[in-house]
Amino acid sequence: MKQSPKVWTIGHSNRTITEFISLLKTVNIQIVIDVRSKPRSRFYWFNSAKLTEYLAEAGIVYEHQPSIGGFIKGDDYTEVLDSVATKNKMLIVAKRLSYLLYVNGIIDRDISNTVKCFQQSKVHKRQGLTEEEQVRIVHWINRNPDRVRERTLIYLLLFQGLRQAEVCNLRYCDVDFRQNCLHVLGKGRDDKEPLIMQEDVRRTLKEYVEKNPDRYANHFLFTSERRKSQDGGLTTRGLAVIIKSIFEELDIDRNVHAFRHSFTTTLVKKLPNLLEVAQLTRHRSVEMLQIYNDELKTEERTTKLNAAFSGLSEMLTV
Repeated sequence: MKQSPKVWTIGHSNRTITEFISLLKTVNIQIVIDVRSKPRSRFYWFNSAKLTEYLAEAGIVYEHQPSIGGFIKGDDYTEVLDSVATKNKMLIVAKRLSYLLYVNGIIDRDISNTVKCFQQSKVHKRQGLTEEEQVRIVHWINRNPDRVRERTLIYLLLFQGLRQAEVCNLRYCDVDFRQNCLHVLGKGRDDKEPLIMQEDVRRTLKEYVEKNPDRYANHFLFTSERRKSQDGGLTTRGLAVIIKSIFEELDIDRNVHAFRHSFTTTLVKKLPNLLEVAQLTRHRSVEMLQIYNDELKTEERTTKLNAAFSGLSEMLTV
């Protein structure tokens, strides 16, 4: 009976290539999957090109699969794993691994073609802030005029629609008051793109920058209070903690993404041209905005349905 394949993990440390391969052969390793995001090392034999050569000479297959490595970012693993996109990324990695094991004769059957990816539900979970919740946030800002840092963070999320990572990656040199724009490193991009600053964002950013005149241009705009270094930037986790604290104070049960969801929904309501909305929200396609449009249509139908029977409803006593 053929034994089930085993998966082992190993770090290269400062071993010689001979020691490394000897360890692999001890447990009969047939495939090495390199999960490093950048397969380089100060020990040249562990650079991907040389490692491929050495392993091939030893009869071992080398594959670079960085998507398998790393760690899940987020405060709640359950919430992260509930994401259809995250599930599909993990599934693609598992399917690739199955294929590699099959073509190298380690397993008898390749399941990669029979397992389908998860489908996003057409019923979209409402994540945005209600108008009443947005009013509560504005009142909180008015009650706390000295908390400029928190106000600036909220404005960037609420009025500019920035993603968490985009806020955390901002540096002083990214704020251009002359051209009235922010230079933002967007999702999936290698270079920064200029965004027109909304007037409330511009005003509060100017106040925030003037309160921190000693920062260098390459310093992060928002630093972590836990790190002493000027260049210790605020993390997405740190941002989530700040917003969560404010939301708990206001009895709002949402996460940070609620700001961007509300930002997009507001633009879809106000601007008839979805292409223009996509440019402002930096969605890659108009199709990605359709889910927001569907939400609004459902709300409109509900309002019309209730209005149609409003006369009879007012007469009801039970």
